[in-house]
This record gives sequence, structure tokens and C-alpha cells, in this order.
Amino acid sequence: VVRFSRLYGTNQTYGGVFHALSWLSVGFGYFESSLFTDSVSFELTGRPRLPRTGEGKEGSLRFHFLDNRVEATLTRFTTTSENNSLGLSAAVQTELNTLLPANQRLLGTGDYRDQSSEGWEFESQINLNRQWTVRATYSMNRTSYGRFFPLVRPYLALAREAARAQGLDPDNATALTEQLIDDTEGAVTRIRRETANITTRYSFTEGRLRGLAIGTSARYAKGKPRAALSSGGVVVLPATRTDDYVLVNPFASYRRKL
Repeated sequence: VVRFSRLYGTNQTYGGVFHALSWLSVGFGYFESSLFTDSVSFELTGRPRLPRTGEGKEGSLRFHFLDNRVEATLTRFTTTSENNSLGLSAAVQTELNTLLPANQRLLGTGDYRDQSSEGWEFESQINLNRQWTVRATYSMNRTSYGRFFPLVRPYLALAREAARAQGLDPDNATALTEQLIDDTEGAVTRIRRETANITTRYSFTEGRLRGLAIGTSARYAKGKPRAALSSGGVVVLPATRTDDYVLVNPFASYRRKL
């Protein structure tokens, strides 16, 4: 358990492993963290930015076979990252400040959003004999964003009331702000990421090839969405999805004592 660190963050970590059977263990963990490095800048209220905070939970099954020569771990996890940076445009700041009284105006453009992830991880280590080793991993997670612009919404409500008091149409008077919030929330997608890796090696321990080891490593990564890139209002790169790929690397080594 770690409860405090006198650097730029604090965290709490709790976990445990229960050995249910000779071949099966059950693990769990709970994690909290705060990172204060962002507090040197300011949010739209004029106060220092809130620290980025996070919370995570995980549960795992750990398998042990053949006197631990075959081991595997299956883990399910969920995480939430809070107070990630999200900024307003200068046009939105100007639109709201034009309607708000002087003592209630936005003093900056910094706001927040949250990020949530959930997924699975699998890892296996196989050593059936001293010469042959295999390690395989797989990871899948889905990431999404939420809680957009929690600070600007009260200012938006005040600005709409001020617009009504001035005889203006509140929808027209706050159109840029409403559009920004709608566009940001409407662009939310759950991004799925997958990676897998397998590495195997065989070492020769006797005979003429003693000292030689050969093996290969293969990595798989699932393609992911890439947003469009614009410059000066012109779309330079259209929105697309990158290709899946598999990367294979054979390797060899030789050792000899002199």
C-alpha cells in the first residue's frame, strides 16, 4: 500500500492474491492517483487547473501447471481518468463574455473532460524444458470520453439568461458555444485497440551448436481511427483507419565462455 508521495502526485494502491487451489490463484487490485503537474496553468474560472485524477480496478485469474513450467494470467480491468485538458475557442470565450457581467466573465479557455477504458489482458509463459521458452500476450481495450466542459455549462446558462434579459434570442446569442458542445459530444466514439505478441526461443545446451539460441518474435496491432487533418480550413488528410499489421522478427545469438 502506497498512500502518499512527496513529489508531483499522490496515489493509493490496494491489492491481493488468494491462492484458491494449487493451480489457481485469484488476484484483485484497486488504484487511485493524482498528478499535479498541470496545476501550473489556469482554467476558465481563473483558478489553477485541477490535478488529473484516476481510478482503476482489476481482477485476474492466475493459472499454474506442471510445477509452474506453464503459467497464464487473465485480467479484466476498468479505468477512469478525470480532469483531462479540454479547451474552448477564443470565439466562444468572447461570445459568452459579451453577455456576462464583468464580475462573472470567463478568465481563460481551459476546461475538462474524462476518459474511460475497459478491457482484457492475457499473458502466458511456457517453459516445458530448459531449452525452449515461449511467451505470449494479448491486450484489448475500449476507450471513450465523457463529462465534456463541466465548467463552461453554468456560464452558458447565465449567458442565456442575460441574453433574454437584454431582449435577445438566447439560441442565436450563444450559437458558437452550443455548437462547440454539440460537436464535441457528437464526435464521441468508442475506440477499440488490440495488440498481441508471441516470442519463442530455443537454446542449444550441448553438442556442436552449444551456445547458440534461435527464435522469432511476432507482433500484431489492430488498425485504429485517424481523425482528419485540416490546415487553413482545407482538409489535408481525410479521416481514415490505419491498416492492421503483423511484424515478424527472427533473431539468433551465440554465447561462449573464454
